Amino acid sequence: MAKESSVERIIGKVPEKEKEIIFLQMKECFDDQKIGELEGKEREKTEEEKQALEFINGATNKLLEKYGLPPFDVPEKNVHVVKENDWDLPRIAYFFPNRQCAHIKEVPNLFLFTRLAHHEIIHFKSHGALQRKTDAASRKNIDLYRMGLMVGERSGSRNYFGNLNEAVTEELNRRFVAETRKNPPAFLREEAAETKALLREHPEEAEEIVYLSEENGKLMGAKFSYPEERLILNTLIDKLYAKNEDKYDNREEVFDVFAKAMFTGNLLPLGRLIDKTFGKGTFRKIGELDENVEELKNFTEEL
Repeated sequence: MAKESSVERIIGKVPEKEKEIIFLQMKECFDDQKIGELEGKEREKTEEEKQALEFINGATNKLLEKYGLPPFDVPEKNVHVVKENDWDLPRIAYFFPNRQCAHIKEVPNLFLFTRLAHHEIIHFKSHGALQRKTDAASRKNIDLYRMGLMVGERSGSRNYFGNLNEAVTEELNRRFVAETRKNPPAFLREEAAETKALLREHPEEAEEIVYLSEENGKLMGAKFSYPEERLILNTLIDKLYAKNEDKYDNREEVFDVFAKAMFTGNLLPLGRLIDKTFGKGTFRKIGELDENVEELKNFTEEL
């Protein structure tokens, strides 16, 4: 059956009839994007932004196919562009599972918009699950349990692998941007050409640059997010590949184990790979340290 929202499972002591109601509510949320708090703050998307979202759906559906999953389109209406002066959140883009939508701050560059939307739509298409918390006083106490690699504590008190989830998502995003810059669709061709030209003049940290532009002699641009978290992920992948070269043709195949777990929701192959390589309990320890980036960095470096 085709997905009707980002939510695929509901765990905990929830009667089947109630699960059906929750799934229906999530579908209604997915279909009806009238969000009161955005009234007067959201602006209409440009035609180029709509083309970007269609392009992203195609690219992310290819990822789903690669990892053995059917396509799942995120409609243009489920991505909301909020006017710059009305944005009051710390980051510039979010996916909200409970609202079945992504919010993106209005940005001056189409390539940057495309990169932000791609990141949030990966979250949208990653494995999603809800739970009834184990200490729920109310039967209606339903909370997020899974979003990609992120796993919620059954009590609802904390999450595990959240930063790892962001790192894998951003690494997929980085690959998408590199390929898009190399073979841009028509609506991104001009900005891609400008970025490539400026990168020839400013080659430092080229792999971390999303876009570059020049305005009134001033260089403008943006970099990818979660640099520390991605460093931890890449350290882990390098070590896994070095110790399992007989099983994998290249390190990208190791990265695919992480990405596949994120999309399918099946963490067992990833957990087994890590525990068999570094010792029983390592995967759990990575999850427990997830909220302390510095400790997790030290832990992975010492593996």
